[in-house]
Amino acid sequence: FICIYLHIGRGLYYGSYLYKETWNTGILLLLTLMAIAFVGYVLP
Repeated sequence: FICIYLHIGRGLYYGSYLYKETWNTGILLLLTLMAIAFVGYVLP
């Protein structure tokens, strides 16, 4: 998850938020990764 946060910080630093499509796909990827990790932690 640290790599993901670093990637988000780097994207914000380089101003990738100007590209709406990449930003939306990045948010979708982040949400899916968080959901998968949450399910992985909750379920044995």
